Amino acid sequence: MLKTVDLALKVLMQFNNEKKKWTVNELANHFNENITKIYRICVTLENNNFLIRDEETKEYRLGLAISYLSSDLDYAKILKELVHPYLISLSEKTNESTFFTLKKDDQGFILDSCESNNAIRFAVKVGSSAPLYAGATYRAILAFMDEEEINQILSKKLEKFTQYSKVTKEEILESLMEVKENKFALSQGELTPDVVAIAVPIIQDGVVLASLTVAGPSYRINKIKIREITDDLFKIQKELQDNINFGRFLL
Repeated sequence: MLKTVDLALKVLMQFNNEKKKWTVNELANHFNENITKIYRICVTLENNNFLIRDEETKEYRLGLAISYLSSDLDYAKILKELVHPYLISLSEKTNESTFFTLKKDDQGFILDSCESNNAIRFAVKVGSSAPLYAGATYRAILAFMDEEEINQILSKKLEKFTQYSKVTKEEILESLMEVKENKFALSQGELTPDVVAIAVPIIQDGVVLASLTVAGPSYRINKIKIREITDDLFKIQKELQDNINFGRFLL
């Protein structure tokens, strides 16, 4: 057990400025270790958000959890403390779960959340991540990124999470146009079955940094409630953008 822990720590230490991305084969060759052992270590680190795997290149890179063990810890903690009251307020207004998602490369990471008080509610894992093309939370960010960045992300293999996931470049680009026009994103069952998500971007100085989301079971969120939730999202979005200098933490 201790030898495995020691090897896992050594694997993490290989991700540095000299080489930020590694495949399982490269790590196995580097350590002269069994490829299955290295694969299991990488999967475990990925499941706990210490590593992120690129589905197309099969390369791993450091995940958000590393920041909680580094000097960035204070910044993440401070930002969570600043954002959380807004999530509570939005959850109370909408009676649904709310969460705040940060942009990091081609992924979105859940920084903080507030679950609703309903017996049946949507719960999201803080620290979890998903590609920026997958669902309202993430497309609310992607829609406001540079065209070059968007094309780069959509040129990779697009993962299908549910039967309702958008998995072609054409339909995602069409969705992004709607998001830019409407100033919010909407998805139904694309990442999690039977869950509706409505999200708005957090933009400062012309740069999209994050998104704010309300999500709940589809049977409870009808067209009328979507309009009400969108109005509440726009209000909290403005308060966040006016009151918090996100560039201090994210740029």
